[in-house]
Amino acid sequence: MGYCFMSIEKVKSFKKMNGKYKHNYRENHPINADEELKHLNDELISLNGKTYKQAWDEKINELIESGCIDKKIRKDAVLALEVVTTFS
Repeated sequence: MGYCFMSIEKVKSFKKMNGKYKHNYRENHPINADEELKHLNDELISLNGKTYKQAWDEKINELIESGCIDKKIRKDAVLALEVVTTFS
């Protein structure tokens, strides 16, 4: 029998966003991840070599220019959601 695991976590600061990027792309070599299996990870949305912060800035600027966002982002806003799914 197979299994599926899904985790959704709020990202409320750019420091956390940077930490998640480094963890997910194995820049800080987490002890619970096998470096040799990195090639098996799949991204549903490609960043084309950008960091999460760079991709976030690009998207926010695009939304501001198009008029979808017309005010400053709150300092306590949820900046992103990290969704992790694991399948057997």
